[in-house]
Amino acid sequence: LDLVTRRDSRLIARFGGHAMAAGLTIQESQLERFRQLFEETVAEKTGLSRFNNIVECDGEVTAAELTLDMAEALEEAGPWGQRFPLPSFHGRFEVLDQRILADRHLKFVLKPDAGGEAIDAICFYASDSELQTDFGCVEIHYEMNANEYRGERNLQLVIRHILSSE
Repeated sequence: LDLVTRRDSRLIARFGGHAMAAGLTIQESQLERFRQLFEETVAEKTGLSRFNNIVECDGEVTAAELTLDMAEALEEAGPWGQRFPLPSFHGRFEVLDQRILADRHLKFVLKPDAGGEAIDAICFYASDSELQTDFGCVEIHYEMNANEYRGERNLQLVIRHILSSE
């Protein structure tokens, strides 16, 4: 936003925030000009390759590695944060059950294609098309999470992307 303001000092009335969030005040009549300058600035600073929908992850894990112990070990290996994300993985799973939570999240029970135990998974803020899909099998990008619910800790996969489905 600072770089946009340097290009046109009259465009943004005020702005603020931090590395992970920002807000601004702008006249509605300036919105299109702001969009143009913002997109140009982002393209110059990041390069357009950042928007090629490439998902980077740490590979696949075996069904035997999909355990609560592994999730806890990964969480303890941190600290994790900006530019040092929690390890993420990809894999293919059979969907045993799915339901919608709070009109925007998908809760799954998945079984690894290579065999193994059923695993809970959640996809926060699923797209409208994902919410309307009856999945049979999914290939996902996910993080392992030690989920605590009603005093019990269980492995839960936190789905970052649904890469493909059948």
